[in-house]
Amino acid sequence: MADSPGFLHTEVCNGVQSVQTAPVLHIVLHTLHTVVQRRVQNIRWLTY
Repeated sequence: MADSPGFLHTEVCNGVQSVQTAPVLHIVLHTLHTVVQRRVQNIRWLTY
């Protein structure tokens, strides 16, 4: 049941509402995502 599209849609909607009500959390998540992307790029660069 947890794998159903409806459940996923509800989770996404709840997540969006949480982000809207907590902009600070959104900024933190966005910053973490950016940092992770940069580290992944650095790792790829080092492997060549």
